[in-house]
Amino acid sequence: INNVEDYFNLKKVNNELQTENALLRSNLLSSLKKINGSYYHFHDTLYSQKYIYRIADVVSNTYSRPSNYITLNMGSNDGIIEEMGVISPSGVVGLIGAVTDNYSTVISFLHPKTIISCKLKSSGVSGLLKWTGGDISKAQIKDIPITTRINKGDSVITSGFSSVFPGGVYMGKIISFEKDIHSQTQKIIVDLNIDYSSLNKVYVHLEVIYPLLSKTLKLHTA
Repeated sequence: INNVEDYFNLKKVNNELQTENALLRSNLLSSLKKINGSYYHFHDTLYSQKYIYRIADVVSNTYSRPSNYITLNMGSNDGIIEEMGVISPSGVVGLIGAVTDNYSTVISFLHPKTIISCKLKSSGVSGLLKWTGGDISKAQIKDIPITTRINKGDSVITSGFSSVFPGGVYMGKIISFEKDIHSQTQKIIVDLNIDYSSLNKVYVHLEVIYPLLSKTLKLHTA
Protein backbone atom coordinates (compact mmCIF):
# COMPACT_ATOMS: atom_id res chain seq x y z
CA ILE A 1 0.00 0.00 0.00
CA ASN A 2 2.84 2.38 0.82
CA ASN A 3 4.49 1.67 -2.54
CA VAL A 4 1.24 2.43 -4.39
CA GLU A 5 0.74 5.67 -2.45
CA ASP A 6 4.34 6.69 -3.16
CA TYR A 7 3.79 6.07 -6.88
CA PHE A 8 0.71 8.33 -7.02
CA ASN A 9 2.58 11.01 -5.09
CA LEU A 10 5.40 11.13 -7.67
CA LYS A 11 3.74 13.88 -9.74
CA LYS A 12 3.32 16.09 -6.68
CA VAL A 13 6.90 15.45 -5.57
CA ASN A 14 8.20 16.16 -9.07
CA ASN A 15 6.30 19.47 -9.23
CA GLU A 16 7.74 20.46 -5.87
CA LEU A 17 11.27 19.65 -7.08
CA GLN A 18 10.74 21.64 -10.28
CA THR A 19 9.58 24.64 -8.26
CA GLU A 20 12.56 24.34 -5.95
CA ASN A 21 14.95 24.08 -8.92
CA ALA A 22 13.45 27.22 -10.47
CA LEU A 23 14.06 29.11 -7.25
CA LEU A 24 17.61 27.76 -6.97
CA ARG A 25 18.36 28.78 -10.56
CA SER A 26 17.08 32.26 -9.81
CA ASN A 27 19.55 32.47 -6.93
CA LEU A 28 22.62 31.50 -8.99
CA LEU A 29 25.24 34.19 -9.63
CA SER A 30 24.52 33.83 -13.35
CA SER A 31 20.99 35.06 -12.60
CA LEU A 32 22.22 38.19 -10.84
CA LYS A 33 23.21 41.46 -12.47
CA LYS A 34 25.85 43.80 -11.09
CA ILE A 35 24.61 47.39 -10.81
CA ASN A 36 25.78 50.80 -9.64
CA GLY A 37 22.40 52.30 -8.79
CA SER A 38 19.96 51.73 -5.96
CA TYR A 39 17.77 49.05 -7.52
CA TYR A 40 16.43 46.00 -5.73
CA HIS A 41 19.38 44.21 -4.10
CA PHE A 42 19.27 40.43 -3.99
CA HIS A 43 21.20 39.07 -0.97
CA ASP A 44 24.10 41.40 -1.78
CA THR A 45 24.72 45.13 -2.06
CA LEU A 46 26.51 44.72 -5.41
CA TYR A 47 24.03 42.47 -7.21
CA SER A 48 20.39 42.59 -8.20
CA GLN A 49 18.12 40.00 -9.73
CA LYS A 50 18.69 39.64 -13.47
CA TYR A 51 16.69 36.51 -14.25
CA ILE A 52 13.72 34.80 -12.66
CA TYR A 53 12.40 31.41 -13.73
CA ARG A 54 8.92 30.08 -14.43
CA ILE A 55 8.11 26.40 -14.84
CA ALA A 56 6.07 25.53 -17.94
CA ASP A 57 4.62 22.28 -19.28
CA VAL A 58 5.36 21.20 -22.84
CA VAL A 59 2.01 20.83 -24.63
CA SER A 60 3.42 19.80 -28.00
CA ASN A 61 6.89 19.31 -29.42
CA THR A 62 8.35 18.60 -32.85
CA TYR A 63 11.92 17.39 -33.30
CA SER A 64 12.08 15.49 -36.61
CA ARG A 65 11.38 18.35 -39.01
CA PRO A 66 13.81 20.78 -40.68
CA SER A 67 12.32 23.56 -38.50
CA ASN A 68 10.98 22.57 -35.08
CA TYR A 69 8.68 24.26 -32.57
CA ILE A 70 7.45 23.65 -29.02
CA THR A 71 4.19 24.80 -27.43
CA LEU A 72 4.05 25.71 -23.73
CA ASN A 73 1.05 26.13 -21.43
CA MET A 74 2.01 29.68 -20.44
CA GLY A 75 1.31 32.93 -22.20
CA SER A 76 1.06 36.68 -21.73
CA ASN A 77 -1.21 36.21 -18.70
CA ASP A 78 1.77 34.52 -17.02
CA GLY A 79 4.22 37.30 -17.92
CA ILE A 80 5.64 35.54 -20.98
CA ILE A 81 6.71 37.73 -23.91
CA GLU A 82 8.53 37.13 -27.19
CA GLU A 83 12.29 36.49 -27.23
CA MET A 84 12.48 35.06 -23.71
CA GLY A 85 14.86 32.14 -23.32
CA VAL A 86 13.71 28.63 -22.51
CA ILE A 87 15.99 26.05 -20.87
CA SER A 88 15.77 22.67 -19.18
CA PRO A 89 18.02 21.07 -16.55
CA SER A 90 19.92 19.53 -19.48
CA GLY A 91 20.52 22.59 -21.65
CA VAL A 92 19.01 25.30 -23.84
CA VAL A 93 15.59 24.49 -25.30
CA GLY A 94 14.95 27.53 -27.47
CA LEU A 95 13.46 31.02 -27.68
CA ILE A 96 9.87 32.25 -27.27
CA GLY A 97 8.63 33.13 -30.75
CA ALA A 98 4.91 33.85 -30.40
CA VAL A 99 2.60 34.40 -27.43
CA THR A 100 -1.14 34.26 -26.81
CA ASP A 101 -2.97 34.83 -23.54
CA ASN A 102 -2.42 31.31 -22.21
CA TYR A 103 0.07 29.65 -24.55
CA SER A 104 3.40 30.37 -26.20
CA THR A 105 5.38 28.90 -29.07
CA VAL A 106 9.08 28.22 -28.69
CA ILE A 107 11.45 28.31 -31.64
CA SER A 108 13.38 25.17 -30.75
CA PHE A 109 17.16 24.92 -30.75
CA LEU A 110 16.43 22.39 -33.51
CA HIS A 111 15.66 25.21 -35.92
CA PRO A 112 17.95 26.64 -38.63
CA LYS A 113 17.53 30.20 -37.30
CA THR A 114 18.55 29.38 -33.72
CA ILE A 115 22.18 30.15 -32.90
CA ILE A 116 23.55 30.18 -29.36
CA SER A 117 26.63 32.00 -28.14
CA CYS A 118 28.77 29.42 -26.37
CA LYS A 119 32.27 28.91 -25.07
CA LEU A 120 34.68 26.08 -24.34
CA LYS A 121 34.88 25.51 -20.62
CA SER A 122 38.61 24.71 -20.51
CA SER A 123 39.82 27.77 -22.44
CA GLY A 124 36.93 30.22 -22.35
CA VAL A 125 37.15 30.67 -26.14
CA SER A 126 33.74 31.62 -27.53
CA GLY A 127 31.92 30.55 -30.67
CA LEU A 128 28.45 29.96 -32.09
CA LEU A 129 26.58 26.71 -31.48
CA LYS A 130 24.07 25.65 -34.12
CA TRP A 131 22.07 22.57 -35.05
CA THR A 132 22.78 21.78 -38.69
CA GLY A 133 19.93 19.34 -39.28
CA GLY A 134 19.66 15.57 -39.14
CA ASP A 135 20.78 14.03 -35.86
CA ILE A 136 19.04 15.85 -32.99
CA SER A 137 21.77 14.81 -30.56
CA LYS A 138 24.52 16.68 -32.41
CA ALA A 139 25.34 20.34 -33.07
CA GLN A 140 28.25 22.27 -34.54
CA ILE A 141 30.35 25.14 -33.20
CA LYS A 142 31.39 27.77 -35.70
CA ASP A 143 33.89 30.65 -35.65
CA ILE A 144 36.50 29.01 -33.44
CA PRO A 145 39.95 30.11 -34.79
CA ILE A 146 42.13 27.45 -36.37
CA THR A 147 44.89 28.27 -33.87
CA THR A 148 42.72 27.42 -30.85
CA ARG A 149 43.62 24.18 -29.14
CA ILE A 150 40.60 21.88 -28.97
CA ASN A 151 40.31 19.01 -26.49
CA LYS A 152 38.03 16.09 -27.23
CA GLY A 153 35.57 15.69 -24.37
CA ASP A 154 35.76 19.38 -23.39
CA SER A 155 32.51 20.84 -22.03
CA VAL A 156 30.56 23.40 -24.03
CA ILE A 157 28.53 25.96 -22.05
CA THR A 158 26.58 29.12 -22.84
CA SER A 159 28.84 32.17 -22.89
CA GLY A 160 26.54 34.63 -21.13
CA PHE A 161 27.30 37.26 -23.80
CA SER A 162 23.62 37.31 -24.77
CA SER A 163 20.93 38.80 -22.56
CA VAL A 164 18.64 35.91 -23.50
CA PHE A 165 20.53 33.01 -21.91
CA PRO A 166 22.58 33.16 -18.71
CA GLY A 167 26.17 31.97 -18.84
CA GLY A 168 27.30 28.56 -17.71
CA VAL A 169 24.38 26.44 -18.98
CA TYR A 170 25.89 23.09 -19.95
CA MET A 171 25.15 22.16 -23.57
CA GLY A 172 27.28 19.08 -24.20
CA LYS A 173 30.78 17.84 -24.93
CA ILE A 174 33.09 17.93 -27.94
CA ILE A 175 33.29 14.59 -29.75
CA SER A 176 35.23 15.57 -32.88
CA PHE A 177 36.87 18.51 -34.65
CA GLU A 178 38.70 19.30 -37.89
CA LYS A 179 40.48 22.35 -39.27
CA ASP A 180 39.30 24.27 -42.33
CA ILE A 181 42.31 25.90 -43.97
CA HIS A 182 40.20 28.09 -46.27
CA SER A 183 38.13 29.74 -43.53
CA GLN A 184 40.90 29.51 -40.89
CA THR A 185 38.34 28.10 -38.46
CA GLN A 186 37.53 24.69 -37.02
CA LYS A 187 34.48 22.50 -37.45
CA ILE A 188 33.65 21.25 -33.98
CA ILE A 189 30.94 18.64 -33.38
CA VAL A 190 29.19 18.64 -30.01
CA ASP A 191 27.26 15.76 -28.47
CA LEU A 192 24.27 17.56 -26.93
CA ASN A 193 23.36 16.83 -23.34
CA ILE A 194 19.63 17.42 -23.83
CA ASP A 195 17.21 14.92 -25.38
CA TYR A 196 14.82 17.06 -27.40
CA SER A 197 12.49 14.13 -28.05
CA SER A 198 11.52 13.75 -24.39
CA LEU A 199 10.90 17.32 -23.18
CA ASN A 200 8.26 17.51 -20.47
CA LYS A 201 8.80 20.52 -18.25
CA VAL A 202 11.00 23.53 -19.03
CA TYR A 203 12.08 26.80 -17.43
CA VAL A 204 11.18 30.11 -19.07
CA HIS A 205 13.61 32.69 -17.77
CA LEU A 206 12.48 36.27 -17.59
CA GLU A 207 15.11 38.98 -17.65
CA VAL A 208 14.25 41.56 -15.03
CA ILE A 209 13.52 44.96 -16.57
CA TYR A 210 13.78 47.52 -13.79
CA PRO A 211 10.79 49.71 -14.70
CA LEU A 212 8.76 46.49 -14.43
CA LEU A 213 10.63 45.24 -11.38
CA SER A 214 7.60 45.11 -9.11
CA LYS A 215 5.77 42.91 -11.60
CA THR A 216 8.65 40.49 -12.04
CA LEU A 217 9.18 40.22 -8.32
CA LYS A 218 5.58 39.12 -7.97
CA LEU A 219 6.29 36.39 -10.53
CA HIS A 220 9.37 35.38 -8.55
CA THR A 221 7.39 34.92 -5.36
CA ALA A 222 4.35 33.29 -6.99
